[in-house]
Amino acid sequence: MVCRITQKNKLGKLHRWPGLIFSLFVFLAVGSRVLHNIMSTMPKPPPKPGPSAAMKAGKFQVTHAQTAALLPPNSSL
Repeated sequence: MVCRITQKNKLGKLHRWPGLIFSLFVFLAVGSRVLHNIMSTMPKPPPKPGPSAAMKAGKFQVTHAQTAALLPPNSSL
């Protein structure tokens, strides 16, 4: 009689862990679905600007004197 009771308790404890893991996966799936529903109601982000809005590197000309003037005083290169 004692042996069957201890076996039942061990089986119950072993059965608890897969049940908790399964519950966690169900909770994650439900949370994911809720987040997807919320995100689908949000407006889409604006489209990125086209290539005409890109800056050309050749248009920027900075002399060494201008660059040195931007450095804080007493700084070393």
